[in-house]
Amino acid sequence: SLHDALPISISSPSHFTRDRFTWSAYVLLGFYAYIQASLGPIMPFVSKDLSLNYTVTGLHFTAFAAGMVIAGFTGATASHRFGRWRVFWGGGIGMCIGSILFMTAPIAPLTILGTFVMGFIGTYLLVMIQSTLADHYPDQSYISLTEANIVASIFAALAPIVVGFGATMFTTWRLSQILGIGLLIIVFALSYRTRLPVPLSPPDNTQPDGKLPRVFWLYALMIFFSVSLEWCIIFWSADFLDKVIQLPTEQASTISGVFLFAMVIGRLSGSRLTHYYKPRHLLWVAIALIAIGFPMFWLGEVNAINIIGLGIIGLGVSNLFPLLLAIASRVGKQASDLASSRVSMSAGLAILILPQVLGSTADVVGIFNAL
Repeated sequence: SLHDALPISISSPSHFTRDRFTWSAYVLLGFYAYIQASLGPIMPFVSKDLSLNYTVTGLHFTAFAAGMVIAGFTGATASHRFGRWRVFWGGGIGMCIGSILFMTAPIAPLTILGTFVMGFIGTYLLVMIQSTLADHYPDQSYISLTEANIVASIFAALAPIVVGFGATMFTTWRLSQILGIGLLIIVFALSYRTRLPVPLSPPDNTQPDGKLPRVFWLYALMIFFSVSLEWCIIFWSADFLDKVIQLPTEQASTISGVFLFAMVIGRLSGSRLTHYYKPRHLLWVAIALIAIGFPMFWLGEVNAINIIGLGIIGLGVSNLFPLLLAIASRVGKQASDLASSRVSMSAGLAILILPQVLGSTADVVGIFNAL
């Protein structure tokens, strides 16, 4: 069970020491989450500018997810061949290159290529952050990975606000991407000399080919389902608020951030509750919140009900991935780069399949029925 996979006691945060690498990893995971989360609020603008239907719009998300899957297959190999430092910072630079292509391309094939570059090369940064944090805190990985995902949630929650602000005040959503690239440049200038943690030495009974234990794949499957739910809401909630609730596009993009802000609150609360309650109990609470929130968001006939429901879904979804990621990282800790790569692959497959299915279905039956 999930609670048996975690240590009996979790170290108190007061004994958890954060250094320059820790803060750099946290902020860079925030950068990755910010760029990734900005795609949902941005796409209504891009689809209008380029006259795209739901299927072609969804291909941007599909391309990003396909890149994640490839990075998940190749991340451990790339780290072994080129070293963690090159893959770590190369991933950040690749995310910026993809973002520049996405926001400057005049036609859909090139904007889709931009999101693919972000998903492929950029996800190497995600893979390295997860594995290096797990190796940096081998006995406190739950704390480090949970805190990192809290920071990621905060940055992701800012994405729709910045997109809406740029579109309203500066008449361009591209401000959000420019600020993200600027953040990467600042962190690189401050931290590129910081030494990355080395992989943990495997014990004598570890298989030399680096195979992950069978139970790891159960957690990877659970991550697939939780990420599928999370990103279907992230990608399409702004469009639902625009097309179904009939909010102005700028307002819909901003209000979709309610989901992400709720995730921040949920993860902050969850990081404390895990010190007092078993993870399996918290998972049941999360499922109950989702079961309550989704009908409110989907069927509500008053705007306030839809928005409250969106927030409740965010509270429920918030702790699924961090908890499962921490467990999977502990199960595969003797092959941390490989475990992190396969977690990213699972997440990429989730984003690859269901949001595109939802978008293509919406072209036939509308976004309301598709949801």
